[in-house]
Amino acid sequence: MKRKLTILIELCLISLLNAQTIMDVDINDNPGILAGLGGRWDFNNTVLWSSDDGTNRVAWLANSDIVRIQQDTAYNWGDINMNVTNENGQVGAAGIVITGNLISWKNCNFKYEAFELGAEGLQYLASNSDSFLYFESPIILTDSQIWESSCIRNMDGGGNVVLNNTISSKSGTTDLTFSGMNITDPGKTSTADLRVGFYVQGQNSFNGSTTVKDGASLSLAMSVADEYPLNPTKPLILNGGYIRILSKGSLNVATQEFSNVVIDKGYNRFSGRNAGIPIFVCNDITQTEAGTVDFPVSWAGASAYTTTTNVTGIIGGWATHNRSAFAYAGNDGSSTLISGLAGTQRNRPSDWGNNENIIAYAGDTPLDEDVAINSLRITTSDVQDLATYTVTINSGGIIAGNATANTLVNGTIKTGLASGELFIHAFDPCFINSVIADNGNTPCILVLSGDNTITLTKANTFTGKTYLNAGILVLTNEAFVANEVVQAGGTTLDVRNEGTIKPGDNNLGAITLNGNLTLEDGANLEFDLGETSNDALHLANPYATFTGASSAGGITLTLSKNGGVSKQVYTLIDWNEDATLTSLDLSDFTLSAPTGIIGTLSLNANSLDYEVTSTGFGTILIVK
Repeated sequence: MKRKLTILIELCLISLLNAQTIMDVDINDNPGILAGLGGRWDFNNTVLWSSDDGTNRVAWLANSDIVRIQQDTAYNWGDINMNVTNENGQVGAAGIVITGNLISWKNCNFKYEAFELGAEGLQYLASNSDSFLYFESPIILTDSQIWESSCIRNMDGGGNVVLNNTISSKSGTTDLTFSGMNITDPGKTSTADLRVGFYVQGQNSFNGSTTVKDGASLSLAMSVADEYPLNPTKPLILNGGYIRILSKGSLNVATQEFSNVVIDKGYNRFSGRNAGIPIFVCNDITQTEAGTVDFPVSWAGASAYTTTTNVTGIIGGWATHNRSAFAYAGNDGSSTLISGLAGTQRNRPSDWGNNENIIAYAGDTPLDEDVAINSLRITTSDVQDLATYTVTINSGGIIAGNATANTLVNGTIKTGLASGELFIHAFDPCFINSVIADNGNTPCILVLSGDNTITLTKANTFTGKTYLNAGILVLTNEAFVANEVVQAGGTTLDVRNEGTIKPGDNNLGAITLNGNLTLEDGANLEFDLGETSNDALHLANPYATFTGASSAGGITLTLSKNGGVSKQVYTLIDWNEDATLTSLDLSDFTLSAPTGIIGTLSLNANSLDYEVTSTGFGTILIVK
């Protein structure tokens, strides 16, 4: 983790240096940065700052500069206290960057008077889950901004970035985004799961939308009725985010309202906890491509209300309720409690009826004709056999809800949505042994959600993107990915037992993954080489894990010509220099090169390369 943070800090600081001066807290009597105790932050008075690594110390003179605090476990005698005072003029900064760690239960605190915070927002680049960043000072936003943290903590707590005072806007619109930096799987939402967390309380009035994205968790602590931690007249936007209400003290009903809610992308969830009754008043809820959401049930944490009406009997194939049913609302446009649809119970696929929201309760008899159902919720371990027929899911929604196994075999699955999405919510293990196909000229967009494992086994023919919003996607037997994969951080693509990755699908191209990749024994990689380019696989996330085979030669790498091939080094797979490699070795690969092409396969610090040394006809060189 330490090396990962170093790389991220360097990248962040490079971007910041392009526009502002970074001012380090420097309270040491001798030259050198030492932020062990903090100090008085005022304007043009206290000599606390350095822009040259401690050689010179100056007062704070420009609110367009960046505050940087370099934490260190060597400062074990106390907290870092930044005591804000505006007696000489309003203080503020373009952004705050906090790096390194303090020892456990020692914290960094911004205290006393209000300070302004600009477009660079907050970067809390720490990793000690038992050390916190507290804002006791009011914060005045001067621009829209992103607050991001790399510190993960179990969900039983509220998070490592804690706002105990108000957030307001200086003027205009100031949208606020909370980012989890794509570190953890957005599907992990139990109290024991680790996620980046932010904790907000009080009556906040900042004039802008709130976005929770990239695996972040936002906890709204409420102790007074009608006190909104987020502006109730502005939108909530979720993009791989988790939002929950924590009712405090004797508060009976804790309510957070939004003007509207946008389920933008990724897997998202609403929840609540503690003694009171948490309520989300969402008003209108809309969804963009591939976004999925799970709404709470009152007896298990919280309630949610919406003015959105049902389509095909449910809010949409993208919306679930309490991880067990499709979400259902009213039909008259009034604010209605979101609940779980009971659906139509069927004991066999042969009984599935058109335009029904099916609950598969057993699987006695296979499907005996093509059928277009509204949604499918599997609650049995019995196999659902589609025989030679096609089931079209009008809402695009399938829920895997049996704790043991949820299996579809044979036949073909299509979505009935004009937007092309097919949503598979794997809250329990799901096995799709049927072909997933486009619906006429509408490309199918496969969206995988839920925190469990989805296993694909067939040579699917759909031509749209694959979204891995949460959980694990396993490719085995004939299954492959060839088109764009949109992967959330912390999720895993697992290829095994003849499953295949083939970027470009016979046209030179690349697949970029933003989560983990596992290539188990039997995994196939198929790459084309061209005159000046080649198929490629990119692992972009510095927090990703790349795991190799358990046996020598377990991964088959097949290279093919796509036009001419030249003498050069072709980079087949590359990964972020800070990614974690597990059990990956050159001996994992069995190489098959095109006839007449001679070359060398090499595993380097951040890439798997193939160097072509001869393009004439000759013996194929296999390197292990």
